[in-house]
Amino acid sequence: MAHEIRLLSTPELIHVIVRDELDLATSRRILADIAATALGHPGRPVLVDTRAAHATMSVTDVYQLATELAESGVSHRVRLAVLNTPGREFNRALFLEQLGQNRGLQFRHFHDYQATVDWLTGA
Repeated sequence: MAHEIRLLSTPELIHVIVRDELDLATSRRILADIAATALGHPGRPVLVDTRAAHATMSVTDVYQLATELAESGVSHRVRLAVLNTPGREFNRALFLEQLGQNRGLQFRHFHDYQATVDWLTGA
């Protein structure tokens, strides 16, 4: 799975771009990279762009990821948003959002880039 992390200066975001297949193992690696990057840039919101990825996670995988996201502490300290494209199957990002919010995380999912940036930056 290819992913890259970019620091954008305007607005100041940690921008993660995910390509190819997105499974639980890859999501765990991305989460670890996000946590490491966020430590070096405290308070900077995180945008995870999965529009070029194909998610293969099951409902159980998404539940496990939400648990690990909550345990990582990243989304307790900063806003984290997933930008995805609506698909024909169940919306994993929406389910992750619901699970995350139930755990007190600052996490949302979006289908529109500008709406994502506006929420992350408080615009």
